[in-house]
Amino acid sequence: INAEYMGLSVGRLAAFLRNNLQKMIRQYWRRTSVEGVDRFRALWRSTAGIVLSVVGQPFTLHNIVYMVLSGLALGEPFLYFYHLFDIIQRNVVIQATLQSLRAQLSSLTSTALLWIVLMYAFAMVGSRFFPEDFPDEQCATAGWGCVAFLLNNGLRSGGGVGDAMAEGGHRATRMAYDVAHFIVCIMVMANIVSGIILDAFGASRDKRKEVDEDQTNNCFICSLSASQFDRLDLSGKYGFTHHYREQHNMWHYLFLFTYLAMKDPNEFTGTETYLMKHVENKSIDIFPIQRASLPQGGEIGEGGEE
Repeated sequence: INAEYMGLSVGRLAAFLRNNLQKMIRQYWRRTSVEGVDRFRALWRSTAGIVLSVVGQPFTLHNIVYMVLSGLALGEPFLYFYHLFDIIQRNVVIQATLQSLRAQLSSLTSTALLWIVLMYAFAMVGSRFFPEDFPDEQCATAGWGCVAFLLNNGLRSGGGVGDAMAEGGHRATRMAYDVAHFIVCIMVMANIVSGIILDAFGASRDKRKEVDEDQTNNCFICSLSASQFDRLDLSGKYGFTHHYREQHNMWHYLFLFTYLAMKDPNEFTGTETYLMKHVENKSIDIFPIQRASLPQGGEIGEGGEE
């Protein structure tokens, strides 16, 4: 099993480098446009940049750790737990979920910081007025030990820190302290965090739904809607299905770009040179955005009939 894990990580890393290393080298080489000795100095800097770019890729780091832990697991089998996280690389839904949480990372961090400040405030008040109610004199003196006690026991207790403290009788001050901690730190703050996470999932779901609807109802190339083609199709032969399969088939465009990438630039025709220039500049001007010709004659979209 260990050999399989190591082989899998090495194979995936090799595939990643095969698909991306040549592109990275080409990009860094183009940046070094000077000649002579300066060119070679720039090449050394580019080499360092390429290495850092490759190693800094999350996919590369994941597979390096994957491979290292496969070797260490020979002596410590428990390290195989990390390999279960490979499901993240294989499941698009999990990746979208983590991406939505990442988008809310700033809000979650700020809320967590506020939560810790509130716990610190309750720890100081408790160590000042109720030090004898804390077990094992955890809050006999104001300090981080008292804060750690509230963070560990106060958050895990369903009724707040009062469940982890000794009975305080019917003292009004102790009752107010327990109730205030329960409402502020357990009910309010926990619900704020839950609300942020739910909002992130809701936004992710809505975005995914919007993407799915766009892929289903709009042409990938020209962005025109299916209803526009179906409304003008009187014969029933040249509707949206005919359009995205025959006229604006995205795989035809992919084949064209792959053909240009594999062809020797010295053999380009004028049209191919023009197209490749736009591809390298990441320009979308070569796509017929909001424009398409109709098989029965005429055009649809901007400048054409609707």
